[in-house]
Amino acid sequence: MKLKTKEQGVVLVITLIMLSVVTLMAIVFLGVSRRERGTVNVTTDHLTAKMAAEAGMARAQSEVIGRMLGSSNRFHFDYAVSTNFVNPSGFDVTDTSFNALNASDRLPNGREISNGFLIAVFAGNQYYDPRAPVYVDNISYNARSRQFERQVESRHYLDFNRNGRFDPTGLLPALDENNTILQNPQGLGVWTRNIGDPQWIGILEHPNQPHSATNRFIGRYAYIIIPEGRTLDLNTIHNQIRQTSANQDYFVRNQGVGPWELNLGAFFNDLNPRIWPNYRYQDPIMGGAHNTGRAFNDALSILSYRRASQPMGTLGMVANPSPLQLQTDFVDLFANGPYLMANSWLSADVADTPTGQAWWGSDTWRAFYDVQELLDPNKVVNV
Repeated sequence: MKLKTKEQGVVLVITLIMLSVVTLMAIVFLGVSRRERGTVNVTTDHLTAKMAAEAGMARAQSEVIGRMLGSSNRFHFDYAVSTNFVNPSGFDVTDTSFNALNASDRLPNGREISNGFLIAVFAGNQYYDPRAPVYVDNISYNARSRQFERQVESRHYLDFNRNGRFDPTGLLPALDENNTILQNPQGLGVWTRNIGDPQWIGILEHPNQPHSATNRFIGRYAYIIIPEGRTLDLNTIHNQIRQTSANQDYFVRNQGVGPWELNLGAFFNDLNPRIWPNYRYQDPIMGGAHNTGRAFNDALSILSYRRASQPMGTLGMVANPSPLQLQTDFVDLFANGPYLMANSWLSADVADTPTGQAWWGSDTWRAFYDVQELLDPNKVVNV
């Protein structure tokens, strides 16, 4: 039986509707599949990063415990960073068999390995604290050629101080600004034990086997160990007691009753007197001039960011000591003098400062939450 024209039109419309529904369902299915696949990839990356971080934490904890148990001093721990195992003598080109001790990406003369076969041998020797081969494209502008150039860099370290170069760890020669070895009065080179940049330690799929085509790196981690008792708090250190609103540094220290009496300028000068020279503490309590030197200038810059040009809080905001208590405890809580001398105890006039005056033990208006903030020119000026 032949269909009439109206019936044929209805069948065609139904067919088109079914095709549209099928097409729509296919598009929705592909979209959902792609989204779910992306979600799975992101979740996998997050779990991998989390497990790598946990592995780094466990390794750092084992380093601290190992140093304590490996010596008679239970307090034998200090600042440390993660490092790769690298043969200090360089890569031995005559040893092409597996040798976990022959692990170095440089030859004995200091040049980097460029032969493909030797690179493969070095990669196969990666076993102890291996260095995962991670290379990053770095596009920089060459002022001489006036062109952007592409360079491949080996990112085996974390440039924590952002100086643009790798700082090794170990016993190294002390260099000046011209990259020349410093000499002692006897004319011998000066060697110092340095702690450099944290180095990335690769995580092998099978840690009990060396790196190979069937035992690839599945992650890497780096860590920094900093004992809390050997740190300085950027948010409480230093003060400007003598001249609160001055543009010069008027730090003072009397009894050292609080962290605000710790001298940040002295720390900078002791850290590297070649970078922070001409350090001079002028005893502002005794009526001296402001403290001078680049170290005090940088300390004042850090303190100025914390204060944000706002007045300091008062002692009365956090405590309410009686005048009698302040006069009899012989503690210069405001560190405004007079000095505690070796042959005399503090007199009662250390309590003449009212509790409504600015107290440097109070919280400041702004704080540092990451040491990397010191490299932000919008927060710390001229450091």
